[in-house]
Amino acid sequence: MVTRQVYAGQGLSAIDAKGRVSVPANLRAILEANSDGRSLVIARHPTQPCIIGHDRGWLAELDARLKEDEAREKAAGRPFDYYAAAEEVFGQVDEVPYDGSGRFILPPFFKHKGDLADLAFFHGAGPFFTIWNPRVLLSDPTLHPKAAEGAAYFMAERGLA
Repeated sequence: MVTRQVYAGQGLSAIDAKGRVSVPANLRAILEANSDGRSLVIARHPTQPCIIGHDRGWLAELDARLKEDEAREKAAGRPFDYYAAAEEVFGQVDEVPYDGSGRFILPPFFKHKGDLADLAFFHGAGPFFTIWNPRVLLSDPTLHPKAAEGAAYFMAERGLA
C-alpha cells in the first residue's frame, strides 16, 4: 500500500486575466509526491463557498469509499444508489494540467463556483486542499476562522489588506 502525503500549509496566489493561477510550492510538492504526472483535480466543495484541489489518487479513494458505503447500506437493508452517489461526487470535477511552476488554468465553472477573481488562497486540509477567494473567506467569520487568519496574514504581507 502506497502511503499518501497529506496536504498541509497555505499560500496566496494571484489569478491573471486568463484565469491562470499557481499552486503554492509547499502544496505543489505534496501534489507531485502523490501523483504520477502534473495533473490537478478540481472539485466543488460540498458545503463551503470554495473549491477543492487534489490529485488523481484521491478520486480512486473516493470511489472506494462510495463502494464501502454501498456495501454497508445494503448489508443494513437500506437502499443505496451507487450511480447517483458517484454522479454527485464525480460529475462536477475537472482535471487540469499544471506546469513546472504549478501554474494551471482555473476552469471557468469552478472559478465561478469559488467566486474567484484576482486572488486564490490555498489551504491544506489533509487529503485535499481548499482554494478560497480570500475576500469571501474574510467577509464571513463563521466560514473557517483559522483559514481566514492565514488569508489575512498573506494579504497583509502583500499590502492587500
